[in-house]
Amino acid sequence: MKCLGVDIGSSSIKIAEAESSRRSVVVTNVWEMPLSTDPGRDQTVEIIEKLRSFSSQYLASVSRQSDVRWIIGVPQKSISSRLRRFPFSDRAKILKSLPFELEEDIPFDPSETIFDARVVEVFGNGSDVLAVASPHGPIEKALQQAKDGGFEAHIVAAEGLALSNVLDRWWEAPPASPKQVALGEDASRAQDVQAAQAILQIGHTQANLIVFREGIVVATRSIPWGGHDVVLAIETTFKIPYIEAIKVLQTKSFVLLNTDGVSRDQMAMHKAIAESATPLLRELKTTILDLRTSAGADIQSLRLTGGASQIQNFGAWLTQAIEVSANSLNYFSALQSSGRVQLRLQQSPEIENSGATAIGLALEGHRKTRNPAINLLKGPFIQRNENLKLLWDTWGTTMQVALAIFLVFSVYSVMRENSSLSLVDESDALLTKAAQQVAGLRGSSATPDGIQRYITTETRAIKNRETLAQLDEYASAMDFVVRMAEKFPVQLPPREGRGLEVDHIALDNDDLIIEGRVLGPDLAAAVEKELQSIARKGTVKKGTPSHLRAGAPGQPFAFNMKIDRKPEN
Repeated sequence: MKCLGVDIGSSSIKIAEAESSRRSVVVTNVWEMPLSTDPGRDQTVEIIEKLRSFSSQYLASVSRQSDVRWIIGVPQKSISSRLRRFPFSDRAKILKSLPFELEEDIPFDPSETIFDARVVEVFGNGSDVLAVASPHGPIEKALQQAKDGGFEAHIVAAEGLALSNVLDRWWEAPPASPKQVALGEDASRAQDVQAAQAILQIGHTQANLIVFREGIVVATRSIPWGGHDVVLAIETTFKIPYIEAIKVLQTKSFVLLNTDGVSRDQMAMHKAIAESATPLLRELKTTILDLRTSAGADIQSLRLTGGASQIQNFGAWLTQAIEVSANSLNYFSALQSSGRVQLRLQQSPEIENSGATAIGLALEGHRKTRNPAINLLKGPFIQRNENLKLLWDTWGTTMQVALAIFLVFSVYSVMRENSSLSLVDESDALLTKAAQQVAGLRGSSATPDGIQRYITTETRAIKNRETLAQLDEYASAMDFVVRMAEKFPVQLPPREGRGLEVDHIALDNDDLIIEGRVLGPDLAAAVEKELQSIARKGTVKKGTPSHLRAGAPGQPFAFNMKIDRKPEN
């Protein structure tokens, strides 16, 4: 399956292709189609033209269009997200609770809003959930762009959460912990503040902040500032056209870390960018403070991506301004080292910088049910499958016949089941009658279970009787004592210095042990010879005496052997 992530920005369209391959996902390509910078041109029409041209060429190049899934994003500025703690972790229950849980916290009419959520962590008594909400308007716009662009959107995702896939372990289930946590709306996370890092993506008109706490996404925010604000500042400062100001931003823009000894033009460039970024700094500082309380996240580092983040020295200058480390987001190596994502595209800093959201959207389409994608295609936007209509038009009659056959078969199955149940009832009645006549069972005992218990008891009694009958045929221990007494070389009447004394004899099933002393030469060999005539062939073995009386006269002996206690038939 191939997933195409479509990121429609205000300065360009980025599309990434990710294909599933056994246990991994392969990112095979990223395309970027710049949009016109002419303010007088209708960008809506241009977006449709570029999307239609791309989709027609792409779909013509694949063998099976049904294997292609398109994922389009809703801008983060149109998404409201909140971290909430629920006293359960069932996703279906969470989704049902979202409209009531977020009703007072979102700036949208709940009846005109689509809700979705991602479980970010599971506890012994609940779960933390990152809930998202979007009004109908942006979703309608995204779907219309897809339709006009010549493809059908299978997933409408939130751009911020899709971007998090470049660092998130999206293929794993949410982490689970057996610990118990405080529940309720007043459960403060400020007491459990943890170190966090964030991605700051600076686009043409918006900046998106995605916050990770211990590698888990806990917040997304949108800041209304981007490269467009810098272009306006450069345009005003240097009195140049807007299009020229864009070129300056892309090739010659910079900020200074130290203003000592700089030229007037350098200082002018620095002041233009620094002053235009004042709203960004203010929003970042406020958001960082807010997230300590609302998400328990102490942001200690920023990873920058997006066009405006490439201003020379911008990361170091931002670090000085907000006292939080800010560096470029280099996620290609992180994706490949994960073992679940491979990159088979032409890698370059430009693609890595501009294609992050598109790649994240493509990866969103490969999420599994244990950690599903955020999909705003719900309620009134559930997609109508045009292929199904075509299938019905082509095979409608055949399907109707098949349905009729199915109904006939269902009726036959019901009738057969009723007949079977009737036979079962008759069998139960006959069985109960037999139980009363043969086994003498009455009332609640004359049931299948009672009859089974009776049969089991009688079978066990029969087996016990057969076993006892077999035991009657076994030779006793005394029988073997008599046989040994008859065989042993004992002279009567006894003579001094001649004879045999048995100190210990033990019989366990078919194992016989005998110990004693002999008085006289060669008597031990004679005893062994006689024992061989009693024991199984080849089982008589000499042992070590362990039950002899100390100081007793004679030569000690000990033998172990196997005997046959059951007579041969």
